Amino acid sequence: DRMGPYVEAAMSRVPASFDTGIRTFFCGPESFTPDLRPIVGPAPEVEGYFVAAGLNSIGILTGGGRRR
Repeated sequence: DRMGPYVEAAMSRVPASFDTGIRTFFCGPESFTPDLRPIVGPAPEVEGYFVAAGLNSIGILTGGGRRR
């Protein structure tokens, strides 16, 4: 809902975009894990590499709290 006005304003700059048939807009990538739990912790394959993945669309919102 918050992105609607911005999407419409952007689409108005390219009028042909209204004819594309787009009916739904999602802001945020989908990145689910099979068990719906994020993968957070050190990567066993690479020393010093920390992973925080599978957070779906809340990754940026919760990223600050994921650090050590």
